[in-house]
Amino acid sequence: MTRSIVGRAVLVALAVVALLPASLPVVGAFLPQLPLVGRFGLFILEDLHWVAALVLVATILAWGAWRLGRGRLTSGVLALSAMLVVGIALITGQLILVANTHGASFDLVRQATPATAPRGPSERGTIPAHGTTPELGVEIWWAHNQFPVVVGPGGPISGGPAGPAVLFLHGGGFWGGSLGSRPALFAALADAGYTVYDADYRVSPPPRWEQAPVDALCALAYVDATQSKLGGDPTKVVVIGESAGGNLALMAAYAAGTNLIDSSCARTATKPAGVIAISPTVDLDGIWQDGSLSNDGVLFPEAYIGGPPSQFPDRYQAASPVGLVRADVPPTLVLVAANDHLVHPIRSTAITDALRAVGARYELIVVPFADHGFDGAPNAFGEQLEESIFPAFIAAHT
Repeated sequence: MTRSIVGRAVLVALAVVALLPASLPVVGAFLPQLPLVGRFGLFILEDLHWVAALVLVATILAWGAWRLGRGRLTSGVLALSAMLVVGIALITGQLILVANTHGASFDLVRQATPATAPRGPSERGTIPAHGTTPELGVEIWWAHNQFPVVVGPGGPISGGPAGPAVLFLHGGGFWGGSLGSRPALFAALADAGYTVYDADYRVSPPPRWEQAPVDALCALAYVDATQSKLGGDPTKVVVIGESAGGNLALMAAYAAGTNLIDSSCARTATKPAGVIAISPTVDLDGIWQDGSLSNDGVLFPEAYIGGPPSQFPDRYQAASPVGLVRADVPPTLVLVAANDHLVHPIRSTAITDALRAVGARYELIVVPFADHGFDGAPNAFGEQLEESIFPAFIAAHT
């Protein structure tokens, strides 16, 4: 009897130890607005395999304890384990459903597989300076079918005609971020046959609401020119950006081929084949009102704009891609994180509302249980989803 009591106590204790870290992300995923606990939900997509493993272990331990003695404590721990099992099943099932709906797949075993060291870019260079515009960094991930590549005086020269290409603009709140932020995605796109240009732009301080969009247009013009040198078609370029980069990707894609915004260099950007925006910061005024994002105590996007909306309403309007929306803008794919606590979903879907109002072509994917930056972890759901749907989108429009 004593051994049974001791064994039951040990099993219950171990089950509780496993349940505590597992329950927080599960509860946070379903109740993202819950104080403190809701923030733990951001781990669910990235660490779903670990959470599932902990819940499974806890359930086995709780079952063992319950078999040794069916008291209130053991029954309660077992019931909690069972509820978490149901929660994990619902989360996994919904992720699989969303992936399948958009022609992708989700492999939990792959997510549990340790990520290999990502390969670096094929080439590092700069977009030439022009006037007051400084040199801007660019890293190129040549498509698998573009080798051999030789860099000559006139720029890169490929052994064969260039296929479709991607311009990527990183996130970082317009004050941070850097090149090479998504190496696994860049490698996957290159392996799919698309050369990726990961380009930089000027960030705050000082306020860059005028410079960053024209830098994005300059980067697009650079990609167009480079593709043309390689015998490619500059109209077969897709712009991708995330967060602040998503804003700039939309701005560049919608302004290219028009006189709405000028490039910051002596090149003209061609209208791209499409644009993909991941959690884009579209409604800048609304994000400021939410107070959900700040840097050193300064609310976003004051550092980028120069002050609050009450002081610079025209700048806030000019720095949003909504003002560039027309019926003939390039096809647009927008990914939004359902539980985004930094850029609330409504602040991103403002662009799809505007596109729908004018009859433009767009697709909106709301990623369930996801928070801001949901797609950064290698092998996790966001990465797997994008590795499938992005090449499909590019192929469909190029």
